[in-house]
Amino acid sequence: MELHHNRTNNDPGRRRDLEMTIERVSKGRIERQEQVDDLRDRVEARRQRAADSLDLSSTARLISEGEGESRADLVDSLRAAYENGNLNTRERIERAAHNLLAGQ
Repeated sequence: MELHHNRTNNDPGRRRDLEMTIERVSKGRIERQEQVDDLRDRVEARRQRAADSLDLSSTARLISEGEGESRADLVDSLRAAYENGNLNTRERIERAAHNLLAGQ
């Protein structure tokens, strides 16, 4: 479309200013779209994290329900085992590896 009585067509300086303005607006639109895309990705990542779940072991369930050893007693027994050097025994490591591999 050709504009005949437009001063912009006859003035190269004004035409250049108009082209630069159009370019700035276009760049701004691209930047805003990138920001929108980034925010959309963040929201989706949060949504996925919110869908994650945590399964407690049977021992943890017993403790949280108040059955079995109290949490303080369990922490004390673990501290004592660590201080005595028998927290990471071969048997405990094998049992932990077995439970891990068995999905328990």
